[in-house]
Amino acid sequence: MLTPLELAIHQTGADHKGGIKDLSQKMAVSYSTLANKLNPACEGHRLSIHEALSLMLITRNFSILHVIADECGFVLTPKGEPNNSGDQALLEAYGKVHAENGDIAKALLAALEDGRFTPKEINNITREVHENVEALQAFLRRVRGLCPTSAE
Repeated sequence: MLTPLELAIHQTGADHKGGIKDLSQKMAVSYSTLANKLNPACEGHRLSIHEALSLMLITRNFSILHVIADECGFVLTPKGEPNNSGDQALLEAYGKVHAENGDIAKALLAALEDGRFTPKEINNITREVHENVEALQAFLRRVRGLCPTSAE
């Protein structure tokens, strides 16, 4: 059975729109080396921490980081953009929270279809929960921005 970290590494590469070939070029790593490092069945091939960082920055998929944080007992939230607390930004942030709630429900329903949970389904649910936490934090930053003296 795959560990959550192995699954996150594999899925990050598999989900990249340009494929592993595009990733290998952007990371300046040979295609076969990167393919092996993203393949959990290749136990002798592992991403270095620098390669994992490069992979996340290129794909903008931070599932690997979330798994590492979760394994260490932490939850990550992004720093966020500069505070834009106008009505439109506040409504967008509020809508994003509810969209992420819907994504959690979709991932959960997909996992329940066959009556058993797979590691991939657990990883998908976990990713959606993390994205929801990020959306909630962004919403909170927007709300706090409405009051110039509020503490962050």
